Amino acid sequence: VKTLKRPPLVVFTTAYSEYAVEGFKVDAVDYLLKPFTLSEFIASAEKLRTRFEMIHAVGSVLVAKPASLTSDSNPLTYSASTQSVSEDFVFFKADYKIIKVEVSDIVYVEGMSEYLKIYLASEPMPKVVLMSFSKLLEKLPATRFVRVHRSYVINLAKVHEVSSGIILMTGGKTIPIGDSYRSSLMNML
Repeated sequence: VKTLKRPPLVVFTTAYSEYAVEGFKVDAVDYLLKPFTLSEFIASAEKLRTRFEMIHAVGSVLVAKPASLTSDSNPLTYSASTQSVSEDFVFFKADYKIIKVEVSDIVYVEGMSEYLKIYLASEPMPKVVLMSFSKLLEKLPATRFVRVHRSYVINLAKVHEVSSGIILMTGGKTIPIGDSYRSSLMNML
């Protein structure tokens, strides 16, 4: 399922709760633990229908600007070479829905294994998304975001201060600077 260009919407049904992690890895819409009730099944079917409608609604909005989409045609993936659509906002899959995030609201992104925590100035809790740093950097404007550590990408507009090995971000968070990323950061400042 992970290797498909257009993976199907998946609802996991199993008697073993330890498979829930696998459900998250393939971005499952829901996870039903057997035995489940009819009301749980109906609620899951509603989630599936909502996700399907959301994907098609977002896809139809984005298709209006076909030059901004990649040729392999996932309607939620922007081309790295065409930043006009993503200069102001990007879409992410998070919490079983597709969310629109204003680029200027992103303070920094922290990597955790195959997940990313996207910290926003407007929200106290980060958005957790299943995505690699390379895919994230394709979506974000390269002139405004830079990877400064193997676990961090920052919004240059949200940098308050840079000192030896540490970046102080708006809001008080300190971010380490990795040795291999130091020169690219200094070139951007």
